[in-house]
Amino acid sequence: MKLMRVVCGAMVLPLVIACASVAINPADEAKPKIGMEPAIGTETTANVGGLMFSQYDYLVGRGATTRLAFHDTIGPGAMVDVPAGASLVSAMVNGRQAYCTTWNAYVTWNVRSPVCMFDTNNDGVLDKYYVTGTFSGIEFNAHVPYVVGEVPVDAAGYKYELYYQGADRDVVRLTFREFKDKFSQAAMQQDITYTLQSPGPTQVSFRNVRLTIISADNHAIRYSVQSPFVSK
Repeated sequence: MKLMRVVCGAMVLPLVIACASVAINPADEAKPKIGMEPAIGTETTANVGGLMFSQYDYLVGRGATTRLAFHDTIGPGAMVDVPAGASLVSAMVNGRQAYCTTWNAYVTWNVRSPVCMFDTNNDGVLDKYYVTGTFSGIEFNAHVPYVVGEVPVDAAGYKYELYYQGADRDVVRLTFREFKDKFSQAAMQQDITYTLQSPGPTQVSFRNVRLTIISADNHAIRYSVQSPFVSK
């Protein structure tokens, strides 16, 4: 991701800023994160509630992850909504360090815009925010604890996950989650059940993923992944 600056009224993804200078920090250029875990064909054990398989392809950069949700009303029908666990990209707003949403966190009946948040005291709490694209330099109060680290910055990317949710007699329960856009919450979640064959391993599939379930109970599942969500 190259250095980006925005002048009054101009639009540059992922941020839209009016009458403010915004730049993604050059040191925080996004890098691709592509892979899957565990490796195909590897016999693996996952505990109940644990991640069985993950496949991902998105850009990551340095930014902030919110530790609490933030909601605010700043006018008739004007709402700001930043969920807990949201990924905010590192940016410079008028020469000041900020962390900005890559989605429209500010919504009214006719305006949708990202917001940029500031930690004015450098105490690990985002205490001010600015609504981009509104031709207003007003900064509003906030209180959002956060941590700095690697965050997704590519709304076009994806992350798919399968979780083990336990067994009831011969029936095993899995949960599929699909992450896009904000990556702070699943864009889609689906519960899946399979009946185990006896004796011997059970072959199951979901989307393009094929699994061999060797054994499963209410403590753990032993399995191997034969094919991924997306073939490379």
